[in-house]
Parts: sequence; structure tokens; C-alpha cells
Amino acid sequence: MKPKMILMDIEGTMVPLSFVYQKLFPYAEEVLKQCICDPDADPEIKKAIEAERDADREGNIPKGASLEEVAARLLNWQREDSKLKPLKIVQEHIWRHKFKEEGFFTDVYGEVKAQLDIWKEADIRLAIYSSATKGTQQILFDNTQHGSLLDYFEDRFYDLENAGSKKSPQSYRKIAEDQNLKPEEICFLSDMTDELDAAKKAGFQTRHIVRESHRQAKSYDKISLGS
Repeated sequence: MKPKMILMDIEGTMVPLSFVYQKLFPYAEEVLKQCICDPDADPEIKKAIEAERDADREGNIPKGASLEEVAARLLNWQREDSKLKPLKIVQEHIWRHKFKEEGFFTDVYGEVKAQLDIWKEADIRLAIYSSATKGTQQILFDNTQHGSLLDYFEDRFYDLENAGSKKSPQSYRKIAEDQNLKPEEICFLSDMTDELDAAKKAGFQTRHIVRESHRQAKSYDKISLGS
């Protein structure tokens, strides 16, 4: 069945992992403490931190923690590639400044834009689903080496807040319902098999994008030894 919508992961699917872990994360680590401890910090950052202080969750920010301690906790979360909301909001704030003030742009894989053109011409809806906040997704695709790609997605940006965990089938069902589509009418693209498994359980079509990988064999009798 030809899908009516293609839902896409970002890291390792549309954008190289090296861009995220060698460019975005190092910059965020450089300025995160300054961002948290700034007395004029963005109100959304302050709100997210206070909400996390009250969260009944192991490893949350203690209620009496200083801003320096908060910054240290968020740095640890980033190094662990945590998906917790306060970290994601702070990262969005940092990267928004990086792209706006320093002329930074997102490295999307070379063939991505041309394929988006083909799908759009075929009247297939295009959407993004990432652990990055919706705001961060829009920053990334508004500033690429091809210029802005936002028009391809028409505000169809899903994150952990408006959809849920990417490892939960229910999240994919929620996206399908939001788009007024049957699950089988949507194809999800990702490099992560646990996400693909969840989407498949929800009834989605799936495609495993293998960008940076070892050589593969589907079975022992398909293994080719040598260079």
C-alpha cells in the first residue's frame, strides 16, 4: 500500500549522528551552565527546572539544589543522552541562539531534499518525530544547507510532549489519530530498531534506514568472508 504520510526520525535518518554528537552537543555543553545560572534566563527554562524539582521520579532535581547543581545534573543528563523535558528545553534555547546569532546550519544527508520533493509532488504528507522538542525540530529544518525545509512538513512536528515515547506503540497510534489516518497509511523511517518495532506494533509501515553501520547479513549462509 502506498502510504499517505511518511513520518521521519531525525538523528541517523535525515541528519548524520556526527552532526548531533560532534557539533550540537559539544556547543550545548560549553554554554549550558551559563544558560542555567543567568539571572535573566528564559522563563520557560526556569519553569521547566521548577517542575522537575517537584517531579516524583528517581534522579530528579532535588528541591533544594542550587543552580550550579542543576546545571551539573543537566550536563550529566546530556552526556547520558537523556530525554528528560528540562534538558530538552534548555537545549532548544541554546541551539536557537546558535543558529540565529552565529549563522549555524543543519547538515542533512545529501539526497534528503530531492526525495522530499518527490514525495511532496506525489501528494504524500511529510512529518517529523523526534525526542527533540518541536521547537528544536523547527530550528533544525529552518536552517539547513538547502535553506529552510519547514514548508515540507506544514507544522507536522511530533515530540515526546505531544506524542509520547518513541518506543511506545501508543505514541504512533496517537500520531495516526491526530492526522486522521489509519496506522497502515503511515510509513515510519528510522535508524533505531526499537522505534521501528513500536511503530510496527501500532500497525505502521516501517523502513529501517541504515546509514552508519557494520556490514550486514540476514543469515549465516549469507555471510561473505573477506574484504
